[in-house]
Amino acid sequence: MRTSIEDFLQQNLLEMTRDVVALCRIPSVEGPAMPDAPFGTEVRRALDRALSISSRLGLRTVCDQGYAGHAEYGPEGDPLAVLVHLDVVPANAADWTCPPFDPVLRAGTLYARGVVDNKGPAVAALYAVAAVKNTNIQLKRPVRVIFGCDEESGWQDMAHYKAHIGLPREGFSPDASFPVINAEKGIAWISLDFDGLPDPNLIALWAGERPNMVPDTAYAQFRLPLSEDVLAAARKYGLSVQQDEAGTKLTATGVGAHGSRPEEGKNAAVKLMAFLHTHHLLSGAPAAMAAACVDVLADPTGKAAGIACCDQASGALTLNLGTLRADKSGCTAQLDVRYPVTHTLEEVLTGLGAALQGCTLTPGHCQNPLYVPADDPLVATLLDIYNTHTGSHEGPISIGGGTYARALEHGVAFGPLPADCPDTAHQADECITQSQLLTMAIIFAKAILQLCA
Repeated sequence: MRTSIEDFLQQNLLEMTRDVVALCRIPSVEGPAMPDAPFGTEVRRALDRALSISSRLGLRTVCDQGYAGHAEYGPEGDPLAVLVHLDVVPANAADWTCPPFDPVLRAGTLYARGVVDNKGPAVAALYAVAAVKNTNIQLKRPVRVIFGCDEESGWQDMAHYKAHIGLPREGFSPDASFPVINAEKGIAWISLDFDGLPDPNLIALWAGERPNMVPDTAYAQFRLPLSEDVLAAARKYGLSVQQDEAGTKLTATGVGAHGSRPEEGKNAAVKLMAFLHTHHLLSGAPAAMAAACVDVLADPTGKAAGIACCDQASGALTLNLGTLRADKSGCTAQLDVRYPVTHTLEEVLTGLGAALQGCTLTPGHCQNPLYVPADDPLVATLLDIYNTHTGSHEGPISIGGGTYARALEHGVAFGPLPADCPDTAHQADECITQSQLLTMAIIFAKAILQLCA
């Protein structure tokens, strides 16, 4: 049985790679809602492509009005769910060594936005189901690969799918890391609206694409020229300076990272605001925002904000300053806070409210923590499959990221890459090797057989 599965996947590795490439060519960043495309036409194109691949592999498919879809194999019954997603975060092409939506294969490594998060694992899961189908072993229950389309934004896809089709009770999501993730911190996206008048000299201040990304670019544009002393200080500080008849623009660059691991990046918003605050270049609401960024929000542990906490099950809280926006119409920031499983959203909001005076806090996309005990049969089974295949002796781990496993009554995250493997999700030059694709597909297939056969 092992040889049959591994032979099938090895023989189809080139085709699997081609399908990953085809999916990653679609820039499925959330866009304006359209008929039958609630998250934009490109996300819908990605869903249609995934369903087409599934049909070609001989799997039953269902489309949930463009919100989500699935591919299924096996008898009737409550399926084992494998939850993946086809939407991706934006990519700044200037930071990449290759076009982010024109996949490049170099020496067995595939580069493109989405190859790790989460199109590569989605295709690997489909081929894993196809490999199980190829064994002709009768399953006791079906396996269903569910394609989400709004994982990076608000999870409206899962809400719609649950209401109109129904979510299985049990499953896993290959959207974190191996061996098994049995604890996921709570997630809170929080908007901050700063009180006060706009700065009459500020045309615009901008940083970051989304709360769950460490911003790698931030800029402030002023109507009037700045003094030569300030410009010299800005250059020495590492800012890019443009000054002409249109005004002055100061740009900070950093290093992007996933919002759940802000310590792995260099936050361009924090860098820019520290300079603007130190040199008193802002007034009104933007000045208040700069002070908050420097005094409260620059610390990714949340200690400066009074919300630092930690537990044994899931580790320490993290805080990411994800976006800044300021112009004549308003002054806002967005935070991504990941808090330990034994703490609550109310504790986070209370602490931030006390630390941030003069602004209004509004919770947005929030998810409760996930925790499944280490001795749970699902955790134990998946852990044994991974350790046996790899010859490892790993235990379950926790993450700050949030996966679709939370959508299930009984779910965990499982894969796609080992925890000690460099994770390029949400970063420039996101990449995965063909060997990694093959390994995860084999492990997924073994999991499906163990849990369904």
